[in-house]
Amino acid sequence: MREINVCAEGSVVTIGVFDGLHLGHQKVIRQTVEYAHKIGVKSVLLTFKPHPEEVVANKRIKLITSYAQKREMVGKLGIDIYNEIEFTPSFASLSPEEFVQKILKEKLRVRALVLGDNYRFGKQEQGDSRLMKRLGERYAFRVLIVAPFKIEGEMVSSSLIRSLISQGRFRQVERYLGRPWTIRGKVKRERGYGRDLGYPTANLFPPSELILPSGVFIAQVKVDRELRGGLVNIGTRPSFSSGGEKRIEVYILDFSQEIYEKEIEVVLKKRIREEQRFSSREELISQIRKDEEEARRYWRERC
Repeated sequence: MREINVCAEGSVVTIGVFDGLHLGHQKVIRQTVEYAHKIGVKSVLLTFKPHPEEVVANKRIKLITSYAQKREMVGKLGIDIYNEIEFTPSFASLSPEEFVQKILKEKLRVRALVLGDNYRFGKQEQGDSRLMKRLGERYAFRVLIVAPFKIEGEMVSSSLIRSLISQGRFRQVERYLGRPWTIRGKVKRERGYGRDLGYPTANLFPPSELILPSGVFIAQVKVDRELRGGLVNIGTRPSFSSGGEKRIEVYILDFSQEIYEKEIEVVLKKRIREEQRFSSREELISQIRKDEEEARRYWRERC
């Protein structure tokens, strides 16, 4: 387990995966910060790496936000101490009471705990908010439960947002996150298939834990703080290879600068088609031209 920052003077703690830092998460974090200020102690966010389901259910979870991006965003929300616990089988085996004793009381000197309504914890997720309230009474800390955050009756959740990203429903994703969903990564030099076709692309390598939808997308691309229109292909490039890991190829409209090793940020706006295999170079170029025209039309209509 990574070393947890000790709070000798006491703390107000919130716990969770917080993948995406969506509006529901933001509500929980705001209440944590506000209550910590009210009673004069540090606010603490306790989160996990990897996603607990990867350990408990042996299930690969692709994330809405990278670990680094989550930490950065939490810092902007006013949390004093960010603790990222390595979620291991031994940590997962802690009973609910052991978790409270060893982590919340011994390490963090918890004075109050702020949780979402659906929070579960401890071995085999035996603990819930009702059990935490009983443990709070036993170990002398207050438990504040935050009601689910809903938009038009729909509960905002990370699993819902992951599903919407996979479906390419980015307007809803942005609405539930309270901000655009972004893909960040460094541009690396590769074979240069796009340049050979007359459409030079930036090959983007985001963190491996990030969820990636498949297809061809109209996108907004941020390079050196400047926003530009673009086209993004996410997939396995079936016209050039027989499969493998997903790749991100970014074609920036009316742009010719060298940006190797620079970090760029992409906001997907609209999926225009699925990735597909083309039988000839000419057929592929013809389709890219159509994609480019659709992207240009999209941005003209928004200027």
